[in-house]
Amino acid sequence: MGLTTKPSLLAKIKNGDEISWEEFHQTYRPLIWVRGKQAHDLSDCECDELVQMVMLTYFKKSTSFQYDPARGKFRNFMRRMVDFQAKKLLLKRSPGREISYGVLENVLQSDSDPLDSPEEHNDLESHWDSEWRAHVLSQALEELRAHLETTTFQAFDLYVLQGGNPRTVAQFLNISVNAVYLAKHRATKYLERVVMLYETL
Repeated sequence: MGLTTKPSLLAKIKNGDEISWEEFHQTYRPLIWVRGKQAHDLSDCECDELVQMVMLTYFKKSTSFQYDPARGKFRNFMRRMVDFQAKKLLLKRSPGREISYGVLENVLQSDSDPLDSPEEHNDLESHWDSEWRAHVLSQALEELRAHLETTTFQAFDLYVLQGGNPRTVAQFLNISVNAVYLAKHRATKYLERVVMLYETL
């Protein structure tokens, strides 16, 4: 799986690339699902439906959507879309209330979400930032695992992520202690590049 939403991936989606759509779905499904659960207290079934609703909404908009970093980050566009669709699901619990697609367009195109009070908006945005950082780490580690040789990643995992003693890790993997330190250096540098890419989106 490639890095999270690069402009090139958005362009491929706009052109109807099915492989890119699958990558987009696999990349963002966990983030959308967790957002629905933690920020909106949706049920598991509702979270599954939320993923489908968000993907369908973006699919409909993808042919006209232009990613322009100068107008704001993609993550904020995604947050507004996820939160709005989650609210539509919550309103299903209250029959008789509907949200027009005109309001949806305003939500997706504006910098603030008119469905939130300032307090709620700030709280939801704070949650989203935390969820995004967790998403970034998850995607970055997945990229790292694919980028490094198996032993190098294992050394980084055991030494850095799990807090193992470098000598013990070296003995377990049958490598030198210096190789463990080198694995940390290589992995850290790669992760820094990946995280910097995420931070631009």
